Amino acid sequence: MAAKQFRPLTSWRCVGVAADDSPKSRRLAAKARAFCSDEVGIILPYVTVMITVIVGVSVLALDGARYESLQTQMQKGADALALAGAAELDGFATAITRANAAMKNTGSGGPNWVVNSNLFGSNVAVTTGIRFFSSLPAGTTTSIASSYVTADAHLAKYVEVTVTPATMSTILPASFFGGANSVTTGAVAVAGHSQVVCGPTAMFICNPYETAGMTYSQATDALVAAGSSAASMRKLVSLHASAGSFYSPGNYGYVYPATGTVSAGSCGNPQVTAQALAQVNPNICVSQSSVNFKTGVDQPVRDAINVRWDLFSQSFNNCKNDTTGTYPPDVNVRKGMIPGSGSAITKICNEAKAATWPPGITGTDPSNANVGLPLDNTMLTAGIPNGTVQVGDGSWVCGDIVQATSASTASGGTVLTFAAGATTGIFVGMGISGPVGSHVPSNATVTAVAPTTVTMSAGASGGVIASGTSITVAGYWSTAHPAALGHAAPPGCSGTPYAGITRYSVYKYENSSSYANDASAGGEKGATYCNQTPPAADRRLLNLAFINCLSVSGASSPNPVTLNGSATNVPVAAFGEFFLTLPAPNNGDEPFGEFAGFLPSGSNNFQNAQLYR
Repeated sequence: MAAKQFRPLTSWRCVGVAADDSPKSRRLAAKARAFCSDEVGIILPYVTVMITVIVGVSVLALDGARYESLQTQMQKGADALALAGAAELDGFATAITRANAAMKNTGSGGPNWVVNSNLFGSNVAVTTGIRFFSSLPAGTTTSIASSYVTADAHLAKYVEVTVTPATMSTILPASFFGGANSVTTGAVAVAGHSQVVCGPTAMFICNPYETAGMTYSQATDALVAAGSSAASMRKLVSLHASAGSFYSPGNYGYVYPATGTVSAGSCGNPQVTAQALAQVNPNICVSQSSVNFKTGVDQPVRDAINVRWDLFSQSFNNCKNDTTGTYPPDVNVRKGMIPGSGSAITKICNEAKAATWPPGITGTDPSNANVGLPLDNTMLTAGIPNGTVQVGDGSWVCGDIVQATSASTASGGTVLTFAAGATTGIFVGMGISGPVGSHVPSNATVTAVAPTTVTMSAGASGGVIASGTSITVAGYWSTAHPAALGHAAPPGCSGTPYAGITRYSVYKYENSSSYANDASAGGEKGATYCNQTPPAADRRLLNLAFINCLSVSGASSPNPVTLNGSATNVPVAAFGEFFLTLPAPNNGDEPFGEFAGFLPSGSNNFQNAQLYR
């Protein structure tokens, strides 16, 4: 039997339409057959069904895209808030307060300090949901347990931000199908902070303002207080870089660079630390999160520091002929050294003699004296650094001191005396003007405990000095800048008897006023004459990392370590600048520096805030 064939709908014929031969019947039958076979609009039912599906899917896709966009913007807002908070985590006492202000728009920038609007115009904000961490677990998916949370601003290095969720009304009426007509999304971000310092930072110093019994946080607070106090910043600090002083066996204050490589340079000892200190801009960086100590005692380190002073001894002797600009001295290297001439200049350029390095004024009287910026009085004993005081008292003599003599009768005639010592600011070697025309003699025993007396012959200068005669003991300014030049001292230089100004401020005043090249009474000038490279300002600033050595291995430390010479991952409390007042001596003593403040933000100091999650 043949297979049954089916015709498409369009080919079907209308059946069951009765018709007679009347015209009316024929007309009705024709219309019925025409209507039955009419194919116009036959797809309309399909379109009606499908357009509902298409519109629904389109609206659903649009809602999905809006939701994805909202979630992306919420995450970006959370990231921005976390970075704003992390940027404030500098380890100081106010870090968490400042971080919260940055993230909650309550800081000094006003209510719109940080604005991250989402798709619908509302601000991505955080009111709660902030946690601070001292460290993070390994990996990026591991949950952060409460053991990582800290409320101590000194230890907070990371911040987690959970932003206030945002709700979006859907276009698709999902309630028709038993769903909700809105969706909600939020975001979480974790960011951290670390200060990265590039350039000549190859040394550390134990926090000189930390005392036994302090926690890590208390030690950092003491450091911050010192950096914000003018009186504290005048205090001189002895900086370890010598065989005579060490923090622990094999540990003399050197750090390895975290990144970068110090080039061997065109001259000088190739030792890494020495080159890092001698070069003007070595290609190295260290991080506040941790440093690694370098062992050993290096004479080249002291030689490298003295390059900044226009002194080129031993391993850096040939650097005085450098013309690449890699090893420039400072623009002002006044240090109290007798300049000399000929072979004497050669000796000065080639050697930094340590055993007789002047702590203050040298010369027999004001008419031929030279002077470097003096040490603090508590750091002097008979005019020589005593090596036992790490932090001075900030009392140093910039201006002149006027004192009256007193008389007593002794065998051979009248003996005149006047007070000298830590309470007067008068020390061995200081020039005496007036009727004496001499200098404070070496028989003055000066200590930090009590003053003593200086004796002089009553017949000095060919005349009798009456008891009660006022004599003038020359300070730094009148010796380095004789009165005949007419160069006024900066405000704060004169005191009764001590200066109320930092030595670094005096140095900057000399430079800005073009007084650095003034010849002292003894002929010394601040200008360089050994090196062939053009000098550079602020080369006497030395970058150092502060380590809280007494508490770094305690329970309150963010990363307990033992401070031996090979210690690694040692946390840095802060980075600071020290102004060198005298060159590094070659007799094993350490150089001296005045705390000039924390490193300012700049091209070599990066406040590095980054996202971790």
